[in-house]
Amino acid sequence: QVHLRSMPSDLRIIPNGEVPLRDWCLESVACADTLLCRDKSMRFIQYTMRMVTGLNPSWNEGLPGNLLRTLAVARKSLRFWRPLRSWRSIDEVLQAKEGSDLARTELDRKLTLIELLSFAVYCLVDHIAFYQRVGGLKSWTANQADVVDRVAEFFWTTESVAVVWREIRLLGCIHKEHALANTVAQHALTERRKKALLALFKAGICDIPCSLYFWALNAETRNKGRHKAWAGFLGMLASLVSLHGMWPRRAQTTMGSVPVTSVKGASQKV
Repeated sequence: QVHLRSMPSDLRIIPNGEVPLRDWCLESVACADTLLCRDKSMRFIQYTMRMVTGLNPSWNEGLPGNLLRTLAVARKSLRFWRPLRSWRSIDEVLQAKEGSDLARTELDRKLTLIELLSFAVYCLVDHIAFYQRVGGLKSWTANQADVVDRVAEFFWTTESVAVVWREIRLLGCIHKEHALANTVAQHALTERRKKALLALFKAGICDIPCSLYFWALNAETRNKGRHKAWAGFLGMLASLVSLHGMWPRRAQTTMGSVPVTSVKGASQKV
């Protein structure tokens, strides 16, 4: 078991202009030891390829286009058993006491349940899409396969809307508590506020537009260069936010202790 030492407390890529190479390498290994980090790393490359093929459509039939399509299918395999994982998370939220982090209020509990249930349905539908991509359901036309994809992406939108609603409510509560808190509590509230803002940015600015791109636009419109480019760029931003959130902090000293920063385990989207 590899132990990480001398970890700064924030993002390691540019800490005060210097990169402690050994520590950064150990931290990156600890992060990459999780399925979620590997998925988000693949997602970053996938959406980068979506952006560049949008900017230069001639690359769609070359290496960038092939990499985009290969990673899209490969990431679907990472969602095997995710519906059962979501069921466990749903049970935890249902059992949580009101006022806890999982259920601050009954409305927050319902929003988290919508988030988790939407992701579970997304993964179930995505299993069908994966089977079709690897050669199953040969009788399906391209339009039928596209309908299945768009149904899955619709649940990405419902999941993201629930996250946005909940995080806005959380920011409001943090603002009220901050005015009454002492210095120590204010520091903790500031950290919670940063996490809530990142979650709000990822869901509201990146995920909702991307999900609408996949299900609200028809295939012909989606494949136009400018639409592929902006969707790819937003997907890259979302991936970087996810990787930042799961990067090992000082409190995590072993490879097995890298945390997931949200209840759902940071959904894995196409």
